[in-house]
Amino acid sequence: MKKPALLILAATGSLFMTASCTQFTNTIRDTFNPQEGPAADAEGTFIPKRPRRTKDFLKDAGRLGAAQQALRALPAFAGKTIYLCQHAHFYDDGRIMARLQHPENPEYVDEYDYEGGKWAGPKPVQLSVRDNITLHRVPLDSVQFAAIATIYRNYTQKADSVQGTMPFTHAYIIIRNGNFEWYPQTISGSREIYHISFRHNGSIDLFYRK
Repeated sequence: MKKPALLILAATGSLFMTASCTQFTNTIRDTFNPQEGPAADAEGTFIPKRPRRTKDFLKDAGRLGAAQQALRALPAFAGKTIYLCQHAHFYDDGRIMARLQHPENPEYVDEYDYEGGKWAGPKPVQLSVRDNITLHRVPLDSVQFAAIATIYRNYTQKADSVQGTMPFTHAYIIIRNGNFEWYPQTISGSREIYHISFRHNGSIDLFYRK
């Protein structure tokens, strides 16, 4: 084989090895930093980064209250009463998923998601003709997100005395008949199970072994 051909093959091989090494390095980086995500896909299209999730959200009354204030400030609800509908979920990594009655059409419900300190939505919720939204809604002002920090403290204090319990990472409300209840309402251990319920302000209402 002639020398020019050898040089071309060597250069091509070098470029292939460089590209492979770069791809391998990016794969390792993305594996250990999944929340960051690649800057671009294989075709060079930039992919938006996911909001960085946090920890200890459920015990931080200040951050919970700020999330509720941000919800009140959504432009679509300016000058209107905001109604939570059906249920709302709160996660220790900083996420919230809440359903709200549509600000213009009371027969509609939309879902709003909170992550990275911002609300996103609305996403339409499919309803049945049997769903009576009036019975499954409460004013946002009647629910204090910051009360979850009190629930977290009370639940954890009781759970610490029960062997084999799981960490508290998810709180939620269920809305029925114009009222709401906080959940979870069970503390499950490896040998015992307890009922626990909370008042609206997060204080313990009932606690007993089942």
